[in-house]
Amino acid sequence: MDIFFQMLGRLALFILLGVPGFVLAKLHKIDEKGRVALVNLLLYVAMPFLVFSNLLETDIRALQPAEWITCAVFPAVVMSVIAGLSTLLFRGDGDKARICRFCSTFANCGFLGLPLARSLFPDKPAIALFIAIYNILSTVLLYVMGGAMLTGGSADGQKKNWIKILVSPLTVGAMIGVICSLLGLGAKWPFLVDFAKYSGDTTTLLSMTVLGCLMATLPRRPWWRESGLWLSALMKLVASPVIAMGILLFLCRVSHLPLGEEALLALLISTAVSTAASAPSMAEDYGRDPHYAAALTLGNTLLCLVSLPFIYLLFNLIF
Repeated sequence: MDIFFQMLGRLALFILLGVPGFVLAKLHKIDEKGRVALVNLLLYVAMPFLVFSNLLETDIRALQPAEWITCAVFPAVVMSVIAGLSTLLFRGDGDKARICRFCSTFANCGFLGLPLARSLFPDKPAIALFIAIYNILSTVLLYVMGGAMLTGGSADGQKKNWIKILVSPLTVGAMIGVICSLLGLGAKWPFLVDFAKYSGDTTTLLSMTVLGCLMATLPRRPWWRESGLWLSALMKLVASPVIAMGILLFLCRVSHLPLGEEALLALLISTAVSTAASAPSMAEDYGRDPHYAAALTLGNTLLCLVSLPFIYLLFNLIF
């Protein structure tokens, strides 16, 4: 029960960390260019170094191949199921239906999941490592399948290049970290761990500041009255992790797949966190209503404060 309140407190703290970004954006101290600069700093420096530092502190030779392989392919399984269900629930070709399907399917496992795992489980760096592995395919699906959701087609003309997605800063940081972990450089050169941590530890502040800036772009209307919000939040925050736990229960109890606690927690967090923070910007890129996407993102993030601790309790009861 202690971890329940700890998780609730951490999530509330994360939301509060977004307040300065929200205020600065409202005061026009951070404009669109400033927000883009913060996103670049987050994507190209903070998050890669966070993964790199976790790998330096983890002996990947002790990890089961089944664990990282499961984390690598799991997004395709869960997201395909949720995408299919959301297609049945949110019918039509309008902006709201497409954005609801998007927000129901894709999780904020990078901006929120990684710093949350690092904050809640500092003595288990493998959890953040598994989330980073999950995030690789998740990012590919976000742009390819998510782009198709928003456009209604294959999104060939608008989706990002597959090579650019796969060879992202996060992936490169993970690859270099794997090599350093295999060579045991973290134990041999402790200063390397400290160097990586200084940059990696800024991930939480930067990600929440960016989220706060995004929330400042919302129009002045009650987000809780937006149609589709509650059902899409139910799909993202409850159905997605419950389906994930059902699949994991089958893999562990029936198929006897050797998944440890760290891998299970990583998969839980990756599927249970709120909708992808990129929803408003992607909606705008693909010609959809960015304000509606921002309202759903805000509501999803705030509701995650309540849902995630209870999902964690359910996880403990089952596993």
